[in-house]
Amino acid sequence: SPDQSSVSGIVPNGNFETTYEPGTTSPATIADGMYFNINSQTMHAGGIATYADGTTGSGIELPGWVLGAGSNTNADCMQGGAWGGPTGSGDIAALSFAGWGGPTYIETAAPLAVPALGVSEVLSLSCEVYNNGGPVVLELLADGVLVAPTTSSDPALIASDWVTLARTYSSVPAGVLSVLVGTRDDAGTGWTGNRVSIDNVKLAVVPEPATLCLLALGGLLLRRKRSA
Repeated sequence: SPDQSSVSGIVPNGNFETTYEPGTTSPATIADGMYFNINSQTMHAGGIATYADGTTGSGIELPGWVLGAGSNTNADCMQGGAWGGPTGSGDIAALSFAGWGGPTYIETAAPLAVPALGVSEVLSLSCEVYNNGGPVVLELLADGVLVAPTTSSDPALIASDWVTLARTYSSVPAGVLSVLVGTRDDAGTGWTGNRVSIDNVKLAVVPEPATLCLLALGGLLLRRKRSA
């Protein structure tokens, strides 16, 4: 998926690349094509994790994320090249199945420290999505309650490529803030048609779109003036 190494901002481990040996902060890796249940933090399908000391095991921890409230505990998994998602060792994404009626969510584990917004700033929430299924859940919560976005961008999912979903918020409500990502099975069609890979979850304070347009226009006028 795009720009894995450059993901930064307010969401810890938003690219899911940091994984630990259970009960430690020692790095762990999973082989391409393996996946594990986020709720139980154990590998599925006989998968094996490799730890920093060279030992192996069936467990792994994903810091920064927990199973979301109301989620189907059998469905939320991490993966590296599993189930039609991104391929390549070190390329890890959250795999969300809306199976058995769904929904399936993961949520940031600790309260997010969001700075106060300036007069011409908004809070931007985005993620990359791959694979079939949906609808995709990308939500900002305050004390567990959905915060309505000011703007939203939800392009159609593409089975063979990544697309970007985005939200902006012109104000940040009081309360404990968290990000929820995943998918639902609103039509009750079962897991086979409702799974998505989610990566690069990012929350950041940015200039509001109108300000960006003004800055771009100002730069264009300046270039024209210099070339006159």
